[in-house]
Amino acid sequence: NGKNTPVQLDTADGISKINCRFPINYIVNEENEGGAASRNRGAESARGEFLSFLDDDDEYEPQRISRQLSLLLEASRNDKLVKACTSLVIRKKYGKEIDRQGYKFNRNYLVDLLALKSSLYTGSTLLMYTDVFFALEGFDTSFRRNQDLEFMIRFFQKYNIIVINEHLTILNLEDRSHIPSYGKILETKTLFLNKFKPVILSLTEQQQKL
Repeated sequence: NGKNTPVQLDTADGISKINCRFPINYIVNEENEGGAASRNRGAESARGEFLSFLDDDDEYEPQRISRQLSLLLEASRNDKLVKACTSLVIRKKYGKEIDRQGYKFNRNYLVDLLALKSSLYTGSTLLMYTDVFFALEGFDTSFRRNQDLEFMIRFFQKYNIIVINEHLTILNLEDRSHIPSYGKILETKTLFLNKFKPVILSLTEQQQKL
């Protein structure tokens, strides 16, 4: 939200009170740069072989990273194209469960994402190899919204994913303050279609009808 804004100061105060087994590197943007730029900056500061993402209003189950990492290592040994792992989500509103994501068994969701018929909630479920993230040049900062969708479409053009069919991520839906205007939604959809028009046209006629 930008340095010294009320939300940023509240975040800093909350982080200072966390009792953690490892140091937390809290990076503050001078100004609000959007989700894509912030995720890229966090990734650039990371030092590990793997990256994992979590939106600020969502939650991991305690075993989420260890379970996904174990499956990713096993799957990538058997399939060299598997470079990431996601988990299933539980959606909650004001602490009450609304629904649970159904099981997923495919390893590539390119067509589903282009047709907007599937969501992997990768903003809070994705664990992937760091070098693959940078090979794809991170998130596209021209997308102020839906940057995770845009990123995963580029990902699926080259790589596959493994889904752990366990509900290890909680999506909290309380905050409705960031709902974009119709104009912003239309702007994002136009940007999306223009960028991926060549990919859509490369699909079979049947796939384009989805």
